[in-house]
Amino acid sequence: MLDSASIGDDPIFKGMYNTVHIDEKWFYLKEKYKKFYLVYDEEDPIFTCKSKNYIPKIMFLVAISRPRFDAQGKEIFSEKIGVFLLVTKESARGLV
Repeated sequence: MLDSASIGDDPIFKGMYNTVHIDEKWFYLKEKYKKFYLVYDEEDPIFTCKSKNYIPKIMFLVAISRPRFDAQGKEIFSEKIGVFLLVTKESARGLV
């Protein structure tokens, strides 16, 4: 990300004004170990999965960019492009 014209003497970074940054993040739907404090008559929470090693997880994709301003300094584009949930729903497969 260095400007190729400045590499010889005093290298400077490129402006990156037209760059969109994309990153993904995984989240587990349940923690392996979770402590609950329950009221006297409250039922235990139920969350089932195959085992603690097969906890379902979901992925979010985030896209951001640099904010844009007009000549008066008003923001015409915020840096947030979107947060997208990436989920595929499939029916269970039977064993053959």
